[in-house]
Amino acid sequence: MSYATRDNLDALTGNNATRAIPRRLVDRCMAKADAVVDGKLGVLYGVPFGTPYPALIVSIAEELTLYYLYTFTAFAGVAGNTDEARRELYQSAMDMLDKIVSGDIVLTDVTVASSAGYGTRYSQISSNTEDYHPIFDLDDPVDWDIDDDQLTSIEDGRE
Repeated sequence: MSYATRDNLDALTGNNATRAIPRRLVDRCMAKADAVVDGKLGVLYGVPFGTPYPALIVSIAEELTLYYLYTFTAFAGVAGNTDEARRELYQSAMDMLDKIVSGDIVLTDVTVASSAGYGTRYSQISSNTEDYHPIFDLDDPVDWDIDDDQLTSIEDGRE
């Protein structure tokens, strides 16, 4: 089930405009919006989100769905739905997703992504090279020659 619904989209537009658009196209636009939301937030949260969906996610999905509907249909000719208004819908939704990803906005009551799978962008990785000794130190010409004692040890080991 999509984060956005036809009823919510009709309420946002103030009419039953989505009823005039083939259901298949509306469903496709809702699925595309869901994919964008899940793709952006999948690094932080377990997606798809469980029901009830977070209100912010529903709002973002509705904005994206309307953007796609406005873009792909004659629905774009409705008064007040200019190219600028469509871009603002898209940009508003994407800005909100970016704020969630950056941590400026935190979704509550949702499952956080497991670090066992893909992990998160914010996982800590610690590394140092303080006690690192390379097995093959080819940078030092002194190490290019094999020590006679080492050759004897190798021969003894083969016997």
